[in-house]
Amino acid sequence: MQAQLINLLTHSCSLFFSPVHLGPTMLLADLPSLNVSFTQVLYAVASVVAVGLVLAALGVLTTNRKARPGPARNWITRSVYGVYVVLIMALAVTGLGSIVRWGHMSGYALLLHVAAAGGFVFLMVAIAVLYLPATAEAVGSRDGQLDRWWAIRWSAWALVLSSLVTAGTMLVSMLPVLDTTGLLQMAMLHRYAGLAVVIAACVHLFSLTCVRLGWR
Repeated sequence: MQAQLINLLTHSCSLFFSPVHLGPTMLLADLPSLNVSFTQVLYAVASVVAVGLVLAALGVLTTNRKARPGPARNWITRSVYGVYVVLIMALAVTGLGSIVRWGHMSGYALLLHVAAAGGFVFLMVAIAVLYLPATAEAVGSRDGQLDRWWAIRWSAWALVLSSLVTAGTMLVSMLPVLDTTGLLQMAMLHRYAGLAVVIAACVHLFSLTCVRLGWR
């Protein structure tokens, strides 16, 4: 592994200082294989997230600050968030679930994944507007009370940024700038970005629930 990393860095530096024009996929094609399947990563991440949420819940309950329950958002905001979470679940089942089950997406799973992706991209903008943290000047206001726990603020940014990367990788793949190797690398990046969206959504939903119930 160390030898592979050293060779990659050496080759990347030589390409960077080379006067020959290089396409955007050259460095992507030189990424080394870690010999770890994405399915193994999924199982490991799922275990870590599950244990982490359980420990976080225990920590919140044992250090309950007995704060006043956070104010409820209006029904439009809650509806947008609910649909967004459902779309993330649909994308995770059709995408990550298909990879675990068959190793790839095809058939109805692929059709449902593409259909849900359109709504995901559309609502991503609404989520950024409605759920990104309030400004420092609004901390004492109602909007500031909605984001009073640091976990809400950080997970909201993680959710939006990972969603941007997930959508962006597929948009870039539609442009005629990548070769076959580059497309495969972009697809792998899309998988990991999608996994990050699922993790961020779980943490964000958990933190919203804690504040709404007055546990934080």
